Amino acid sequence: NKKNISFLDIRERKQYVHGFAFGSVNCPLSKFKYLIKELVPDLNTNLILIGAKNNNQTNQMQKILKKLKYHRYFIIK
Repeated sequence: NKKNISFLDIRERKQYVHGFAFGSVNCPLSKFKYLIKELVPDLNTNLILIGAKNNNQTNQMQKILKKLKYHRYFIIK
């Protein structure tokens, strides 16, 4: 029983290129709701999300994920 995992960094590209976690893919919050479906089409994929600066960004990301029916996600602060 294999589980897919996607490691996404939500910082904007300019911040992302100055230092990122190895293996992460940049999915900026400003484009998150459009890119997430392309980057992670399988709704059963476990998402590990990093780069949120504050609770507002975390809340914004959670609203998008719930609306798009992603339920398996972990936000690392």
